[in-house]
Amino acid sequence: MANEDNPTLESVIFKYGLDGDDYPVLTAGAKKQLDLSGSLKVSGDLNLEGDLTVYGSITGTLGPNTIKEEQICNDAVSNRTIQDEAVDTAKIKPGSVGASQLANNAVTQEKLAGDVQSALEALVTEEKLANNAVTAAKIKPGSVGASELATGAVTKDKLAGDVRSTIEQAGILPDGGVSEPKLADYAVSSRTIQNNAVTAAKIQDGSVGTRELVNNAVTSAKIADGNVGTAELANNAVTNAKIADNAVTSVKIIDGNVGTAELANNAVTNAKIANNAINAAKIQDGSIGTAELANSAVTNQKLANLTVSIRKLKTREYWNSTTSITANGTRGFNALAVPLSSPRGAILLVDAYTTTYGGRFEWSEQSSTGGPTDNPWINQAVYFKNLSSKTIEVKFKIYELLPE
Repeated sequence: MANEDNPTLESVIFKYGLDGDDYPVLTAGAKKQLDLSGSLKVSGDLNLEGDLTVYGSITGTLGPNTIKEEQICNDAVSNRTIQDEAVDTAKIKPGSVGASQLANNAVTQEKLAGDVQSALEALVTEEKLANNAVTAAKIKPGSVGASELATGAVTKDKLAGDVRSTIEQAGILPDGGVSEPKLADYAVSSRTIQNNAVTAAKIQDGSVGTRELVNNAVTSAKIADGNVGTAELANNAVTNAKIADNAVTSVKIIDGNVGTAELANNAVTNAKIANNAINAAKIQDGSIGTAELANSAVTNQKLANLTVSIRKLKTREYWNSTTSITANGTRGFNALAVPLSSPRGAILLVDAYTTTYGGRFEWSEQSSTGGPTDNPWINQAVYFKNLSSKTIEVKFKIYELLPE
């Protein structure tokens, strides 16, 4: 249905006709629009100078540069509408490509700027690499030189077939190809022998001498038990630290070789001294006191003549006095008095002298028994007799020599 404000195509063609190029021309005012309730099929070009409201579909081809930026809605351009390889570097806004925009393995070495590459190489040190992390694919061709190869790393199976053939043709023998007859005298030097390659089986018996041993190489574990004899010990090699406690028995000591210097203080106890081993020469003068003498050890034969003074005798003093004796007179002094029921005698010692010039005297000892008949006593007395014609003065001491 058509009206003046919304004419149909038929009314446009009918009312306004066709232009010289067979295009329907609509010159509508502010209210004039083309309103299609069906479909519009355009087989040529459609020139629009106003708004076109379509409620169905438009079939045809838009002219070049027909759709401007302002005609495109936000988010209207999706992955589906962009042609492959249509987005070049100029189309990407600086700073827009982050980690999420990069595909795995997308950043190769040639994509890195020189300064970035150098910085990364400095960051990836040996300690940053896990064991077995560097595979063949991670190594740049031509990067493995002689300095990167470990000793013995290039084995026969690592060589390509043509390389192996070249080596063999050049006279270089394969593994196991060098037998003993092929070796010149002294051809195998220290440099050509691997560390730890020489085992015990490779060493000829009796070939390891002093020159072949490094200092301190022979430890105790290397010496069989019981194989270190006198000949193997250097002079003075067995020090005190090398001798186990209680290891030196009497049979190990040469007779007569233990002197004073070898004895510790107080080492010679009574049990170590043989009977009758200590003679007079071994006893220091003045060293035997009362404690060293056994009871009854000093017999008469042990005493030298005139060596025992009265002071050395065990005595009991009865008198220490002075008396006057008239001319030819006698004075007596009783010493021992014991009951006859317990009889005993006494050896009396008298020490007496006169202080009178020209005086002479003598003394004697008398023993008698007397007293009451029911309780008699034994008496021993000393008598001094003046042998001069004048009174004399006598000083005297009377002792009893005790039996015990």
